[in-house]
Amino acid sequence: MLYLLLVLAAQTEREALLVFLRGLHSTVNDFSSWLGKDCCKWNRVGCDNATGHVVSLDLSFSQLYERIPDQLGNLSRLQTLDLSGNEFQYSTIPEFIGSFKELKYLDLSFSHFFRKIPDQLGNLSRLQALDLSGNEFQYSTIPEFIGSFKELNYLDLSFSHFFRKIPDQLGNLSKLHTLDLNGNELNELGESFSGCIRNSLQELNLSANSLSGDIPDWIGGLKSLKILDLSRNSLSGSVLDSLGRLSSLQHLDISYNCLNGTVSESLGQLNELVSLTLNNNFLVGVLTEHHFANLTRLKSVDLSGNSLVLNMSSNWVPPFQLDYISTSSCTLGPRFPSWLLTQETLTSLKLSFAGISDSIPNWFWNSNTSSFGLIPRTEDIPLQILDLSSNKLSGVIPRNFGNLSIWGFDSSLPTIMNLSRNGLSGSIPEELTNLTGLAVLDLSKNNLIGALLELILQQPLGKNSSQRL
Repeated sequence: MLYLLLVLAAQTEREALLVFLRGLHSTVNDFSSWLGKDCCKWNRVGCDNATGHVVSLDLSFSQLYERIPDQLGNLSRLQTLDLSGNEFQYSTIPEFIGSFKELKYLDLSFSHFFRKIPDQLGNLSRLQALDLSGNEFQYSTIPEFIGSFKELNYLDLSFSHFFRKIPDQLGNLSKLHTLDLNGNELNELGESFSGCIRNSLQELNLSANSLSGDIPDWIGGLKSLKILDLSRNSLSGSVLDSLGRLSSLQHLDISYNCLNGTVSESLGQLNELVSLTLNNNFLVGVLTEHHFANLTRLKSVDLSGNSLVLNMSSNWVPPFQLDYISTSSCTLGPRFPSWLLTQETLTSLKLSFAGISDSIPNWFWNSNTSSFGLIPRTEDIPLQILDLSSNKLSGVIPRNFGNLSIWGFDSSLPTIMNLSRNGLSGSIPEELTNLTGLAVLDLSKNNLIGALLELILQQPLGKNSSQRL
């Protein structure tokens, strides 16, 4: 009897797939394998080895563009369903998906579903991963029933036009480690992060929404958080002390907001932090060595587009080795920052509009490959971007500047050097014609002299290079 039931179930599931196939308008070759009686051998179909039931169906990027037939609802034992990357012509999510009580993984991303998410999806109590990103749920709020998915560990609702408040019920998701709400129209956080979720959440992306007001203090209670992205909102106020309690934080991005206060010294306690991105705000105040005291793993800092002052002692040795730094529009001067001497792995250095009124120190141009200077570089760590423009730098460009090709400037990478709008003087070294790896060289608005243009016309800096002299 049991064998007969399994055979009948397998036939029902096979018929459901064949009905789907007959109505299929797709040029994807994978469906050419859908022949014979054993659907478990078909591409994109997975079965339970013991029972023979279809438990997984991957129809992602199958060029589907019509309504999903109801017969697929007969696949009652599905645990994985992927319909992502299709063109369902702005139809609604089929209600029968809510009947897949054993479903653990559901991906409906970027498939042109629209309108309201059906309440029937609230029956999927075993879901562990849910991706509804990239759809058109205009003027819909995030369904409260998602907060009942106790096993959920991954939730992506990004770029789906949800608006208004994040429901408090999401705070019940005690196993959730990733929450992506990027690119919606959410304007209120509510109390959704004060529940059990605060102990499990590791990645929180709220970028590109309509959030305003101060950064809430309760964010400091998300003790497992590793990635926090609040960029491209309208948040105001200061970078709070509470952020310093996020002891596991590795990546912090609050760029492109309206922050108009100061930066708390508590950030210096984030000893797991790898990237700090605060650019394009209205932050003010002074950053000292205390702001960076324990950031031993820091690799990337972007403070550009603020009015911050970096006040470091002349003998400060940072605890980090940076790959990327941008402090454009912040004040580092008037002296050239000597702590840069310690940074041996930089691939991008942007210090434009930094208020530096000084000569470029000899160690910066040093051609002794055993030195700790920024230049020379080792070939395995090429410097790709150097921007010291719009300061009051003085001095001459040394002749060995033309030997950057052996200092680690990688000709296969788009290298940019901008020393424009300074007070550099003297002759332009003819050796600059050796810089075959440069894509852009800007020396304009200085006091330089020389006939380099004629040399460049005879021997261009590179196939794709451009120069401003």
